[in-house]
Amino acid sequence: MQCEARSTVPIDLYFITNGGKEAYLPSPPMETFIAARLAEGNRVFPSKIIIDQQGVTLKVPGLFSGNEKTIPFNRISSVDIDSPLVGYSTIIIDTTGEGNIRAHGFTKAEVIRMKAMILEKI
Repeated sequence: MQCEARSTVPIDLYFITNGGKEAYLPSPPMETFIAARLAEGNRVFPSKIIIDQQGVTLKVPGLFSGNEKTIPFNRISSVDIDSPLVGYSTIIIDTTGEGNIRAHGFTKAEVIRMKAMILEKI
């Protein structure tokens, strides 16, 4: 089975050939980041940030319910990082008119990677 990306498709789809049969499959989420359980506010249910083709999603699970907020890339105005000398880093994603996403509990390398991925898309 071969898998290759084709640039002629208007959205990012993967083209797969298997014995002469061809199919287009949607691309998987770009990346998922999970906050550390030792960080403040993440002890039982750690937060997740998912960066996919449409935007950025913050998932905060809970015991009986959870909270999920998705922001499309065209609504993101800035991305800031709060990285202390010791401890976990925070990423703040500001939007145009919808507030912001603030997530704590990631390593410095993770928030730098998130910022680079988001700025690449906006």
